[in-house]
Amino acid sequence: MCLDITAFESPCENPPGIARVFIADVGKVDVFPALVPNTKELSADLAMVTPGTDFFYEVPFPPEEGIADQESKGKTGGRYVEQKIDILMPGISLQNTINADSMMNGRYIAIVEYVDGKRKVFGNHTNPLRATVSEKSGKQNSDELRGMRIVLAANSGKFAPFYYTAGNITPIIKIYTTL
Repeated sequence: MCLDITAFESPCENPPGIARVFIADVGKVDVFPALVPNTKELSADLAMVTPGTDFFYEVPFPPEEGIADQESKGKTGGRYVEQKIDILMPGISLQNTINADSMMNGRYIAIVEYVDGKRKVFGNHTNPLRATVSEKSGKQNSDELRGMRIVLAANSGKFAPFYYTAGNITPIIKIYTTL
């Protein structure tokens, strides 16, 4: 039986993990739509500054190598939320190295899709995600993967909003190649 508390939700099914991450340069994302009143959900789809030219790019990663966490930090009266996405883009290759180099000084917004299909938007124009990138060789004779570890993090005043429930991200996404 599910826990039933007024004003709180405890879903019967709560699978962990993220399924997909899409990132875009903050300068290519148009102004955010307002939130639906009294919710944490965007009221419309995100739009790009130049539709058909600017996109959110999907970053490939194995399911066990991706997390998206948020945590409140700081002292009373000065609290903030650290938004953090940590993924391993598998493989050490020329293209992955080019992608990693291009991300290091960028400012990003990400759409995170959880395994249950829900989506949240991490980062925004005021508090964009910043990338920390490292190359991981993995250990010989182990199950560790090698590739590019990408950590996107931002300090925000609030938890990330949910993407517009009736939204369609298909027009604003592309498979990740390079930024």
